[in-house]
Amino acid sequence: MFSSHNRDYRYFRKLPWQRKIEFNLKFFHFLLYSFYHLPKHLRMKKREIFTDSYAVINDSDHRYSLLLYYISVDKQIRQLETNGFSLVEAYSADGKLIARDEDSPWVYYLAKKADLSDRLSIQNMPTKIIPLALLLAIVLLVAC
Repeated sequence: MFSSHNRDYRYFRKLPWQRKIEFNLKFFHFLLYSFYHLPKHLRMKKREIFTDSYAVINDSDHRYSLLLYYISVDKQIRQLETNGFSLVEAYSADGKLIARDEDSPWVYYLAKKADLSDRLSIQNMPTKIIPLALLLAIVLLVAC
């Protein structure tokens, strides 16, 4: 089990004044916090990475001091399955099984590492390895 930052979150890459605004003390505190750390955020922003699969961005966490990995639910599940995990499930912050979530900044995943026999089956082998394995089998048969 692990969590990830949710790229599908409705406030992904939004600054405080771009979000749903409730004019209260908490909002003004966060606004001042953001303006205070704006120079650091602008420096870190140069290092951000955006791909079709994921994003590495600088956001308000940890005083805009680091880059965080964001990925959508479907891309994370595909990434896990490609790397040998099965029974992958995604959960929202309130514990509901989800396929997509725009309401939570984090998604929680539960996955099982596939058995060795599952990972070694011919169906899971890359297409370039199958002809090589067949050639090796033929050579071994001829040599015997």
